[in-house]
Amino acid sequence: MHLNYNCNLKCGYCYQNVIKDKIVMSDVVLGQTLTFIREVIYDIQPELVDICFIGGEPTLHSSKIITIIENIQELQSNCIFSIVTNGTFGNKKILDKLVSIGLSHYLITLDGPRSIHDSLRISQSGRGSYDIILKNLKMMQERYSSIDVNINVNLNSLNYLSIEELLIDLANHGIDFPVLYRFVIDTKEKKYDNTIHDTKLIWKNVHELSKRYGYRFRPFYRDTFLVCSMFQKNNFSIGADGYIYSCIEAVGVPEYRQIHVRHYGTPYFDYSQSNILEYNNLYRSCQDCTLLPVCDGGCLYRKNNNDFSCPKENMMQNDVVLAMDDLFGGN
Repeated sequence: MHLNYNCNLKCGYCYQNVIKDKIVMSDVVLGQTLTFIREVIYDIQPELVDICFIGGEPTLHSSKIITIIENIQELQSNCIFSIVTNGTFGNKKILDKLVSIGLSHYLITLDGPRSIHDSLRISQSGRGSYDIILKNLKMMQERYSSIDVNINVNLNSLNYLSIEELLIDLANHGIDFPVLYRFVIDTKEKKYDNTIHDTKLIWKNVHELSKRYGYRFRPFYRDTFLVCSMFQKNNFSIGADGYIYSCIEAVGVPEYRQIHVRHYGTPYFDYSQSNILEYNNLYRSCQDCTLLPVCDGGCLYRKNNNDFSCPKENMMQNDVVLAMDDLFGGN
């Protein structure tokens, strides 16, 4: 759920840079979204409701997060609430409140050691954000034993050779949250100068570095598409405008907009959902591939943006090697 498109940072590679109108979810749309979630819960009767808050920077609008969590908990006892945040929040009382009501999973980005991170993830006034994020990570580790925090690193040509320096700094500060990686991707509207198109053994190397320094990872975790929201019936990416989008990377982009949450329960809503679920994502060459169960034909968003190549060779050299080592200890 995207509560807003505004942010206190201005990261050059952010996929939301293409969104011109940095809106915040209005109270009307918030009410419509809660009604939508309530009706979905009543209809599906799920064993688990998993809601992730995304922005922009969602903690800029923490009151909306609190409203949503408190309302959903009245309907469903088994819930997971998570947030993708840049980690620059400065109000401990607000964070205390969010943790106390059940916001238990946090994904926070550090894009390398201080010198590199502060050139990539800067405030609107041009200041770096590394020190405040590191301070908050340490505070969260010491203050909240009940939460799950993961550190995200967006790999690009500027930082992939400096990952070890970041891992050393985290270890020196006593921060041992799991470190996850993803590659920065281009959008249809904008190409990022430092995207890595030929990833070679970078994925394998950074994960082996993480393991060497004691940071946990799961092979294939960030590189499979079987859980892509584009092809899951009961997975919805909701924009700040109340529209459901077919791809989380394309929230706010008109061509990926499906239908407004207020239309739930109408034939039009069902049609918009079935239309994407029936889409054939596979190239002919994919159908007999041994890696199809973990690749699922690759990322449709990247295909649409002409930023896709068959990942088979790369996965065999990186993910499969990592998975075998994880299963058999390298023996």
